[in-house]
Amino acid sequence: MPKEWGDSEDYQYAKTQTEEVRERLQRPGDQCVVANYMDVHAPIEATREAIKRFSESGMKSELPTKQSPERHLPNSEKTYDVDLMGQLYRAAIWDIDTKIGSFIKEAVMDDTFVILTSDHGRVDTGTAYSNNRLHVPLVLFSPTAEADTVE
Repeated sequence: MPKEWGDSEDYQYAKTQTEEVRERLQRPGDQCVVANYMDVHAPIEATREAIKRFSESGMKSELPTKQSPERHLPNSEKTYDVDLMGQLYRAAIWDIDTKIGSFIKEAVMDDTFVILTSDHGRVDTGTAYSNNRLHVPLVLFSPTAEADTVE
């Protein structure tokens, strides 16, 4: 995406994406909107607030921003500190959660069924094909159903 599409931080588009989805849902008639939030993909960035929450040092300069996750390599062969990448990844996830959480609640309150999923599970699990990486989250938000957990 062009830089001017981003939010206040480089490579952070959730706010802009949510505004676009919100506008499309306001159109007349039934809607089916698919939004692909890519904020938590390399190059990964996170806000200062998120870094302060999830980085042990609180210093952005120590985190492997703009680094490819090197999924094809075992952790022992990666060119960055895997623990630091984990801290950065958790910070970026928190950022996107704070940007879309209130929107999801608003959409459900407006009688919209929301499906939230991911293209993969955890990163840096040692291999691109680990069970943790292949386990994909799926969360359904229904305006009519009670909360439930399904294995």
